Amino acid sequence: MIIISLFTLLYVRKNIIVIYILIELILLGISILIIHYGILYNNIDSLVMVIVLLIIAGAESTIGLTLLVWYFRQMGSVEFNTYNIS
Repeated sequence: MIIISLFTLLYVRKNIIVIYILIELILLGISILIIHYGILYNNIDSLVMVIVLLIIAGAESTIGLTLLVWYFRQMGSVEFNTYNIS
């Protein structure tokens, strides 16, 4: 899941919403790996860390999507080409 998301992130660079979803998939893949190793080594601390990671990812999703909706209302598009970084 992580490798597929990284390759797709390198391939798709125009749509910000797709990039945002791919970053969330990378975080989810990391969470699954942490859970797997926690079960494998019988460590409960990893499960607590995953819960904290998912809470942070949820807060990040809320803030990021709010900013995207605001930007879409201001500019009318969320394409990566419409940003003027300089």
